[in-house]
Amino acid sequence: MQNKTPELIEIEKIFEIEINDFSIENNNIECITFENIKFDNQKINHSIKYLLSLKRLFIYNCEIETTFFINNLLSLEELTISNSDLKNFEINNLDNKITLLSLSDNQISEISFLSNFKNLKNLSLDNNRITDISPLKNFKMFEEISLKNNQIEDIIPLNNLEIDELFISENNIMDLTPLYHSLKNKKIKFINAFENPLVYPPEEVVIRGEENMIKWFEMISGNIKVCKQKIESAKTSKEKKIDLGMMGLTDLSLIPELFELEDLEELILSNHWAEFNIRNNEWEPEFSDNDFYSNNIINIPNDITKLKKLRKLIAGGDWKKNNVWNRWRIKDISFINKLDNIEFVNLSNNKIDSFKITRNLNNLQTVHINNNYIKSISISKARNLEYLFASNNLITDLNFLKKSMALKAIDLHSNFINDLYPIRELISKLGIINDQWGYNSISIANNDLENPGMEVVDRGKDAVLRIIESNFGIKTFKNDELKLILVGNSETGKTTLSKYLAKDPNYKNKHPFTLWMDILEISYKNLKINVFDFGGHEYFHDTHHIFFTSNCIYFLIWDKSTDKYQTRDLNQIDRTRKKIKLQTIDYPLFYWLDSIKHFIRDETTDNFSDEMKNIVNENNSETYNASALIIQNKVKVCNDLKFLNHEDISKSYSFIYDYITIDLHNDKNLELLNDRFDEMIQNLGILSGGKYPLYYKKIKENISQNKSYLNKKVLSFNEFKRLCQTFNRRLTTDVEYLDIAYFLENIGLILISKDEKTLYLDLNFVSSQIVKIYDSLEKTNGILKEREIKQKNIDEYVSILKLILDFNLAFEITTNKEKNYIFPLFLPENPSKIVDLLFQKNLKPYKRIQYEGFMHKGIILHIFSEYSNKIVNEEVDKNTYYWKNGLIVKEGNNLVLIKFFEGNESQDAHIDLYNFSSNEDFIEKIKEKIIKINKEKKYNVEEYVSKDGDNFIPLKLINDNEGINSTIFYKGIYYKLYDFKKYFKNKNIMKKIFISYSKDDLTLVNEFIDHLSALKRDGLVGSWYCTELLAGGYWDKDIQKHFDESDIICIMISPNLMKTDYIHKYEITKAFEKLKENENFKIVPIILNYCRWTTKNNNLSQFTALPYTAKPVNDFKDRNMAWFIIIECMRIMIEKQVQPKGEDWYSNNDLLPKDIRKIYERIVNGLIDNNSI
Repeated sequence: MQNKTPELIEIEKIFEIEINDFSIENNNIECITFENIKFDNQKINHSIKYLLSLKRLFIYNCEIETTFFINNLLSLEELTISNSDLKNFEINNLDNKITLLSLSDNQISEISFLSNFKNLKNLSLDNNRITDISPLKNFKMFEEISLKNNQIEDIIPLNNLEIDELFISENNIMDLTPLYHSLKNKKIKFINAFENPLVYPPEEVVIRGEENMIKWFEMISGNIKVCKQKIESAKTSKEKKIDLGMMGLTDLSLIPELFELEDLEELILSNHWAEFNIRNNEWEPEFSDNDFYSNNIINIPNDITKLKKLRKLIAGGDWKKNNVWNRWRIKDISFINKLDNIEFVNLSNNKIDSFKITRNLNNLQTVHINNNYIKSISISKARNLEYLFASNNLITDLNFLKKSMALKAIDLHSNFINDLYPIRELISKLGIINDQWGYNSISIANNDLENPGMEVVDRGKDAVLRIIESNFGIKTFKNDELKLILVGNSETGKTTLSKYLAKDPNYKNKHPFTLWMDILEISYKNLKINVFDFGGHEYFHDTHHIFFTSNCIYFLIWDKSTDKYQTRDLNQIDRTRKKIKLQTIDYPLFYWLDSIKHFIRDETTDNFSDEMKNIVNENNSETYNASALIIQNKVKVCNDLKFLNHEDISKSYSFIYDYITIDLHNDKNLELLNDRFDEMIQNLGILSGGKYPLYYKKIKENISQNKSYLNKKVLSFNEFKRLCQTFNRRLTTDVEYLDIAYFLENIGLILISKDEKTLYLDLNFVSSQIVKIYDSLEKTNGILKEREIKQKNIDEYVSILKLILDFNLAFEITTNKEKNYIFPLFLPENPSKIVDLLFQKNLKPYKRIQYEGFMHKGIILHIFSEYSNKIVNEEVDKNTYYWKNGLIVKEGNNLVLIKFFEGNESQDAHIDLYNFSSNEDFIEKIKEKIIKINKEKKYNVEEYVSKDGDNFIPLKLINDNEGINSTIFYKGIYYKLYDFKKYFKNKNIMKKIFISYSKDDLTLVNEFIDHLSALKRDGLVGSWYCTELLAGGYWDKDIQKHFDESDIICIMISPNLMKTDYIHKYEITKAFEKLKENENFKIVPIILNYCRWTTKNNNLSQFTALPYTAKPVNDFKDRNMAWFIIIECMRIMIEKQVQPKGEDWYSNNDLLPKDIRKIYERIVNGLIDNNSI
């Protein structure tokens, strides 16, 4: 070990440390290492004079105030500062000799200081926060650069450097194209770019080394040549449109020829995008016609301004795929201001942070800038702008829209907007919806609205404008109440949890089961929370939707033992502390998740094509008005825990805030529960909605305290108005009072009847009265006479019954002039014996309405209510024709059974329709009505059909394949598409052919059948039927069935057929009879051999003979040519719905393909077979 010099000893004294890692050269300190010390300015200043000869300095895990001292180390060649939380590197000495600089493992985000290093050859900046490496473009050569584990996306600054070794792994780099020429020319000899989201080229190419990367780029550059050829062709033909999507482009500077297209009006660079089809009133996906490799463009050069005639620019990045966003990298869009004729711009899915029109662009009508990082927008100089789609950005202020009154649609969903006051005039003109992608309104879903809250937007533009006006110039308050809804199976701990939240010291004590719901008001921090505890019994499922609005949190409580579909016996106590036995049905966690998802999902615009819906669902875009905490209770030990794949579940249920496990009875993890509840309230902006006039608060506090008005707990609308007038006598219109009422309902304080004429001020009172009715329903099988209800001494009897009917909890049937109230969810499980007898007749379902997952009770209740006046009801047994999972609907002589299957863990829910005795129109009306009910309730259902009533397939699958395939393979079964012809949208395709022939011509008939397979494969022919009738035989029922089902009869004419009387008597005669009855029926004579085939009766010669009148099939040296002609002519007959007649069919028919016409010309000119050369 070297001896320490006096200078080194002095440094040790200054820093109060012992230095063991150093190097002495010529009695000077040449190298030194500092570890775990504080570099304060005073110590550094005292020590600098001893370090003037220092060549190498290593600093690890030190606290550094400044790096200015480096300026004084004029001999320094190598500098390492690592793990020192360094944020800024300060140096201004341009004469430094540093060739190696290592600043890894710090907090550096900006590297402009590198401009002061003129001799740098080795650079390491690993494990920092660097995004911009543009200062490196000023260098020429490095031995090594290491930039691992930063936040770098753009590597263009490296494209002209010579680098022996380059390390850029673990960044956000997707495109290595800027390095292609350097790799090819060996300017970069080695590169490590692993663990990046690479697309150009893919990581699997990069892993295989530089040579494979070069080959991949050369493949891409081959496509650049194709681009240039397309551009040259467009230039020569003066084309107005060019499509360069899906060409593997990243940099348009590689194709400068593009900007020489003086006539270009439309430029497509996107791989795919969406456009609105006004005729179909829906968004449809558009795709580039090219099919090479996805573009991902980093920049549009200013040369684009040379395209003076450009009207339409489509340069939006890709949609999400597999939940991964493939944004493009365009940031600068200032070029738009120089495109004087531009009308349509799509720059969605890029990295734009500002969109400003700085010159008059009077032609600009449509702008798509969705899914960027835009904070500021200026469009006042685009005076004729009609459509602005700016969703999924960072917009907060809407003042930029004030002067844009030409707008017809604005999409601002998923931004950070809280005040709608600046756009009140536009709202008055266009309307506003809690939605996305609207094409004739303002879409504002998923914003943190305060003035007014989103709950007001849900009530329409008039309510929005009223609240904005009410809030203007007066004192307002911000809502400080929210709702907490507890759901889950029975006995999972919902009531125990609610009592814990209410700080009830006896929350662990056994309590009565919850019959329908209990409501608690609790104070939590500075908030008032209305807790809705719903009974877990199946009867009460979905009734929580009555109380759902925004400003709501869900707690879903579950446990391991009940997380399954099962029937379970319960031993519980009722409210009188009496022990009772009950039975309940448990449902798995996903049932409850689906239920919550359904009721908190934002309304979505129903204006997407089927293909577009899949894209929107992947990209969104699905937003929710609330969030849920998933709580597994009764987890005392590890064996009680049921593990879930949280990541997978959250992909389908993105409203989930978190998952926790607790044990209420053993006080386990309750602090975690409290913490999560705090976070949900603070972080999710639960209270961001709703600024209201201050008198709203006074009315709210009065009702909250008194739960009544003039000792009445249920008010008429006029009585409610009088209550409000005690706090504000300036209110004049009914809608102003309704605004107040809906505010109160939104926070869970009151309920409003559907007709808005009755208001319920005390929800616990309402619950207690409904409980009186529910209490005996199991004993009465879900049926109560009106007099029986009256005997229960229900307070506010009329209003309570109205509420029950309002929400479809029951429906009314009158028999013998007495009203009966039917509660569907309490009806018997199974139908009566009479219905069972009907089922014993092996009646099969006619159609099926299929769900994904479970069917929720609300649908069943709604359908019962819808058909309450058409349910079969007989005096002898009034419960005969409806039960818990089915009902029979009657209208005149029409009788249809609707049967519900709610679903379980192994089979999705569905509704089956049975046709007892009904015409198809009646049952179709029922089907359409049920689908409409589901659509109104936002359920996605699909219509299924069956051939045999046992195996069902989606109708959409049939429609998608008609005219394309002849068979469908679905869930392990092959189906003939023709069997479902009656469901086709296009009734003219998928024909059934009946072949009439003589057994002596069977060889030729088999050849014909072989060629028919081409039409079958194309979906034009479903099947064919061949019959061989012997003289003296009978036309049996089976043959008649096939003949009746046929659309075309092919008569195989030959001497053998013409001499067979039976064929003339039955097949040909019946063909002419059928043609008289059905003009769409087709008769096709096919001449196999020469013979006289004209007759006085049923003369086939009136129809065009195939393949050609004067040339039978057997006259062709190659019979395949004859069959080719026949099949192609039949294709025209089917597709164009024509019946060939006369000789003109061959010579003067533009419908025939060119190749067939040429063959006919050769036949006429004697150039076929032995006459040709």
